[in-house]
Amino acid sequence: QGSSFDVALKEAQRQGYAEQDPTMDIEGIDAAQKLALLISLGFGIAPQVKGILVEGIRSLTRLDIEFATKLGYVVKLLAIAKLHDGFNRPQSGVAGATPAGGAARAPVIEARVHPTMIPKNHPLGKIHGVFNAILLNGDAVGDVMFWGRGAGMMPTASAVVSDVGLVAHFLSQGVKAPLIQHPWKELSYLPADELQSEFYLRFSVVDEPGVMAQIATVLGKRGSSIASIYQQERDEGNKVPVVVMTHEAAEKQIRQALQEIDKLKKVLDKTVVIRLER
Repeated sequence: QGSSFDVALKEAQRQGYAEQDPTMDIEGIDAAQKLALLISLGFGIAPQVKGILVEGIRSLTRLDIEFATKLGYVVKLLAIAKLHDGFNRPQSGVAGATPAGGAARAPVIEARVHPTMIPKNHPLGKIHGVFNAILLNGDAVGDVMFWGRGAGMMPTASAVVSDVGLVAHFLSQGVKAPLIQHPWKELSYLPADELQSEFYLRFSVVDEPGVMAQIATVLGKRGSSIASIYQQERDEGNKVPVVVMTHEAAEKQIRQALQEIDKLKKVLDKTVVIRLER
């Protein structure tokens, strides 16, 4: 709504939607724990937060939210899990490559929590306020979504009482560990460097000819191609924000490119990175 991060957080705390110590909320930890539980239910592996890429929302700025709006996107904190079979696992930043000899690897899970740009007309893009949503994609059924209030006194109380009632029911039946009644599959998380997505990159650069050519050269050298470029008028002095939207690339490629780009003399601030999902 145009508020600063601190003002929005204080209002969320006042209404009881964020804890007085909001670390779990704003650093993405709460979402990562929920994702671990969803992974256990969806893929049948032991819930484990370690191995999930986790980034919170503290670094989001009003400028980036405005850019997202202009480009037709909204920014949401998404917790994403995808099951990859051995042949679909990215190899050395190349999607779809297979190990030498064509032998398939064991399935792996892509798991990540971070601010994400999604098209404003996407079903998840229409979830606002205190509502949470779970979007599932099945082989036969396609997309299905469940949504409802995820914060506040009564929704939280309802969830707690439901859990207590479930545990009491199982204990009354002599079942002591209802959530681990079957053997877990041996699946591993995809390394963070191998995660693939499109990227929104905002550079703060000196408004001079040739700067974007340097940036494009570095991105190209690291294997990342540019989908579009958007430049805004100068915001202060000779500094101008420039937004680059990339085609799909590996985390490692983007990180290596930005380490080099942020050292350029004409790049004035650390580059802002937001991943994009369609």
